[in-house]
Amino acid sequence: MEVKTEINSLTEDELTSLLQWHGAKKASEGKVEERRRKWRKIVEDGVQALAYAKWTDEDKAALALLEAELISIKDTALGRLREQHKKELLATFKALPPNEKADF
Repeated sequence: MEVKTEINSLTEDELTSLLQWHGAKKASEGKVEERRRKWRKIVEDGVQALAYAKWTDEDKAALALLEAELISIKDTALGRLREQHKKELLATFKALPPNEKADF
């Protein structure tokens, strides 16, 4: 009875997090009662959460290096898209007849 009461007090966000942590499919879909039903089944079946590797000192060092690295806009998807658009615009301009180039 105690577990049922605890499950009923879980919020929508808490249920979503728990379901995702336990690998439930479509954890963020459905109404709160549907998520509670899914979570109740996981608890009753004794399903164990997925195991995750612990964060190591090497992981922390690698993250620190990445955080310290300067990122240019050209190294991002937005920068690459911007560069592609410039090339397309230039190609379009070169393909224009001379009278249209003058109007441009």
